[in-house]
Amino acid sequence: MKTYVLHLISCLISICFGYAQTEDLAAFDRANILGPTLSDQSPNLISTGFTRGSGLAISNGSDKFNSKDWNGPNNLSQAISANNYVQWSVGGNSNFAVEVEELTINLSRNNNGPTRWIIQYSLDDFSSAGINLIGVQSLSGNDVVSNFRISGANITSAFGQSITFRLYAWSARNPSGRLAIEGDTSQAAFSIGNPGVVVEGTILFDGIVYSSGSWSPYPPSETTISDNAWVKDGLYSEANNVQLNSLVINPDASMLLEKSGALQVENTIVTNDQLTLTSDSDEYSSLLAGSVEGSITYQRHVNINANVGQNDLIAPMVFGQTFGEFSNDNPNIVANPNNTAQKLFGPFDKASGSYLIYDTVNNDLTSLVPGVGYRAASTDNGNFSFSGTVLTDAISTPIYFSGPNFQEWNLIGNPYPSYLDLFGFLSENNNQFLPDCAGIYGYDGLASDGWTIWNLAFALANPNAQVTPGQGFLVASKVGGGNISFLPSMRSLGPGDDFILGRQSASEDRNIDWFDIALTTDNQG
Repeated sequence: MKTYVLHLISCLISICFGYAQTEDLAAFDRANILGPTLSDQSPNLISTGFTRGSGLAISNGSDKFNSKDWNGPNNLSQAISANNYVQWSVGGNSNFAVEVEELTINLSRNNNGPTRWIIQYSLDDFSSAGINLIGVQSLSGNDVVSNFRISGANITSAFGQSITFRLYAWSARNPSGRLAIEGDTSQAAFSIGNPGVVVEGTILFDGIVYSSGSWSPYPPSETTISDNAWVKDGLYSEANNVQLNSLVINPDASMLLEKSGALQVENTIVTNDQLTLTSDSDEYSSLLAGSVEGSITYQRHVNINANVGQNDLIAPMVFGQTFGEFSNDNPNIVANPNNTAQKLFGPFDKASGSYLIYDTVNNDLTSLVPGVGYRAASTDNGNFSFSGTVLTDAISTPIYFSGPNFQEWNLIGNPYPSYLDLFGFLSENNNQFLPDCAGIYGYDGLASDGWTIWNLAFALANPNAQVTPGQGFLVASKVGGGNISFLPSMRSLGPGDDFILGRQSASEDRNIDWFDIALTTDNQG
């Protein structure tokens, strides 16, 4: 693996990055690390706030992290006691490390408090002896040490590991003597804006970095599957096929996967809710990852309601979004002109044998379910935004042979933001279908019978056939019902179009109609 050190190559920074070499890595208040705002802890770091060693006790005091018993029970020791310390740490998430260059601490003691103190650090959480960061310092009287700065440390953690610091003190006049970490006493009370310890340094990353509009040392591609990537700032837009080992997008950065783009990440993507995928009527971006931390937004193309029956069948490719949230994000859902709360959006209801019409009053908290299909239509031949958590595991969607009519038919859909391999899907699920109708039925909007039928024979003859992200389709359940399995192994990157190969132009006159896409058993094959 490559180690890309952001601050050591100063000429490269000035050309490609243009940001300060040293930053505040973390700031600590009296109880915990300050956060989660970026001014208090840099992204991609893990820190732990102040804790006491077992030899110390809490000493009351406002706006301070106060401790007593610095010399142990007998109060006679004139040297470091192994369990008399205050500890804190800062380090990197996976593929990140830190180089600590400076540390600032604010201390105070009362008249009986310890008169000697020292700070040590460890790269193994003090499993072995600590290393002195500064030599022995002295205190006297009711002493206050504000903004004591330790410079030139240059301590580097391992990737994914932390640097642990300990403040030791001794030679107290009395066991009740106190030593406190507090904010700068010339400023406001000890608080987020006035921390007791600030750790400064540089974040290191084991991979390639996007900053100030460019990649260093080279951009991701189809050949970078062993590389880690970090989008540090700005908007990174990708229109090609990219393969990576891992990807982190900073909270103040963003990534757009364009309609022609495909992203495969072997391990984890950390999105910080800043990853958007898009599509149009015949191109769909695709995401395939081992795991995803944070949400994504997929802007999925949806057919216009141009003429009677010109609707679409779609499926959520994320989890955790309610219809109320979805409707607020998508004002281009066709609404009933006589009741604008009603939207041309809803699943096929087995109990009634018809499509449901969701509305923003009764269905505001109704969850959109991956694996379930929904009839929908747009006002502009544009996109609907789905926002939520990416599913990377297997899911099971029940299908039923029931209802007053169309008993065998169930509307389901691709639950992943990637393409779905047709042969893999049918091989796994063919025994769940009614034998005479085994396959998937995609609404094409143009054919004389309205449907494109993809069965196992078609999949064998077309081994590259795939179902687009967010595609809904009908299946006919076997008598007694069944369960449809969507497996991670079925995911693929595309490319390919959906079932509606010829779409109405957004400029055509629209005839809004609360029409059910016809269901029939005549199209058996």
